[in-house]
Amino acid sequence: MLIFVYGGFAAIFAPLVTITSASILLILISLYDMYAVWKSKHMISMARYQSKQKTFAGIVYPYKFKKSERLAVLGGGDIGFTLIFSGVLLLQHSLVAALIASVAAAIALGFLFWFADETKYYPAMPFLAAGCFIALGIVSLL
Repeated sequence: MLIFVYGGFAAIFAPLVTITSASILLILISLYDMYAVWKSKHMISMARYQSKQKTFAGIVYPYKFKKSERLAVLGGGDIGFTLIFSGVLLLQHSLVAALIASVAAAIALGFLFWFADETKYYPAMPFLAAGCFIALGIVSLL
């Protein structure tokens, strides 16, 4: 059910922004995410509390990696802002461009899951934004 909220969020805001403003938004949100996870750590506290209360506004995904259990936590912004970027590519380029952005963001997130130390917390937005920017480069070359 929650996934529809993020799609609606993107459907409302994607027509209102350009690729440039969506890119700036990704950069700003990535910087904030890095600060909130690595410096102030308030995002970690909030995610722990909301998960404990079963009110987390995001996706919690348990997975196995090298015989150990891990927990991937993606906040609503991680999903919503990348969907906005893909939506902007859809509106200003093509469906193929939007799909490239979605796949590139998923691959970037996969790299984070693969290389992350399970004892540490990582902000997802910088990795997702990198995937989106790689996709933008690919789309520009096409």
